[in-house]
Amino acid sequence: MTREREMNRRGFLGRLGITAASLPAAMVVGRIGGDEVLAAPEEYGGFLVRRSPEGEPPYQVDENVYQRFDQRNETFSREMWDPKVIESEAPFDGVEEENIRTNKEGFTRLDYAFMSAAWTIAGAFGSGAGAIGGSNGGLYSWQPLGGPGMDGMPPWDASDWTPEEVALIVKKAALFFGASLSGIAELDERWIYSHRFTKDFSDPPEIYAPILIEDVESPEEREDGTLVIPKSMRNVVVLAFEMDFDAIATYPGGPGAAATGNGYSRMTFTAACLAEFIRGLGYQAIPCGNCTGLSIPMAIDAGLGELGRLGLLITPRYGPRVRLAKVITDMPLLPDRPISFGVTEFCDACGRCAEDCPGEAISAGDRTYEPNDISNNRGINRWPVNHPRCHLVWSQTGLDCANCIRVCPFNKPEGWLHDATRALIGANSLTMDQVMLKLDEASGYGEQQDSRRYWRKDRYVHIKD
Repeated sequence: MTREREMNRRGFLGRLGITAASLPAAMVVGRIGGDEVLAAPEEYGGFLVRRSPEGEPPYQVDENVYQRFDQRNETFSREMWDPKVIESEAPFDGVEEENIRTNKEGFTRLDYAFMSAAWTIAGAFGSGAGAIGGSNGGLYSWQPLGGPGMDGMPPWDASDWTPEEVALIVKKAALFFGASLSGIAELDERWIYSHRFTKDFSDPPEIYAPILIEDVESPEEREDGTLVIPKSMRNVVVLAFEMDFDAIATYPGGPGAAATGNGYSRMTFTAACLAEFIRGLGYQAIPCGNCTGLSIPMAIDAGLGELGRLGLLITPRYGPRVRLAKVITDMPLLPDRPISFGVTEFCDACGRCAEDCPGEAISAGDRTYEPNDISNNRGINRWPVNHPRCHLVWSQTGLDCANCIRVCPFNKPEGWLHDATRALIGANSLTMDQVMLKLDEASGYGEQQDSRRYWRKDRYVHIKD
């Protein structure tokens, strides 16, 4: 950070009437209207967070229009069957090899090796009944992988534990196995895909079949590929995985892509371990990555964050710098409640993600119920993202892009400006949100960092110039 951008923390906060003591230091519970107000630095990163009343939905859905989303229509699936997407991306075949050959900054052999290694667990073991990339075996398995021989035993007797303690046990296990955040929600059937679409190396290579929710005893994968979720599986444990801040700062570049791959590998491992833990307690569990259903609305239901303009979940602690997985289960669990901390209001005033999107894929306008194309679903009030435009940038550059995450003001490291932003965001003041946005820009947050600098930065080891 340059000297011109340096500011005095105490002086700035003092002018705003904020003292260190007034910034949240411990859990505090109060009320504004029907909302509970919480403050927990460890969990919420310093934000004052409102927890919605029980039963109050955190999103606006037009039930006359909304239908369960078909996984075949997501962009990653469309590149397998949609001529529009296939033809737009075809001219860029081989760009990865060209990048390596020319030693393009941020896209060198070092960058691709780092990215590829980060995907190892997800690529090798991330298949399963509902997973993208596979249909047989893998850690996203709908059936037990083989525990310590507890079949036929009654479920764990939790009578000595309160419902709150049981929920905390499951969430603590999730964190132990590798999640950065975890929350619990009642499973909303609207967020389950209407159909699965997977590509495998078996014959036939593509599986396209319904996902049903029926009165069956256990999860099923039928011969035609149809997946059946028992109606008794009413809960979902949602997991969020922090992506490395310094790596994300290089987007679009190799370390950023490695941060994404690392997130997916951790998703695969953690979801599988948590599912086996729940199965070991005598209950059923379905571990899922991007498969089976929409992770973001499930995460919102589980109180992990809000939906941002960039189309991603924004968490209080990590902003949009997370990847998501979930475990659907019939284990009785006390659900968390949705939260709000000013994301919608701030995104209305901001728009940095839309300005910095190289594919112009992020809406700069108001929220709407209308989709851009079939990769959006109708009937949800949000900022629609043009996913084919987004994915085309990936094809053009040879690596995935997450400029939107890098520049998002919620994606800031710990520090005094972050503390001030967190204290003021959500004050329902458009002027104040715009002030904090200007301070964010003036302080240099969100600027792309050189990929070589990532390796030289003195965090793990120091490499001399």
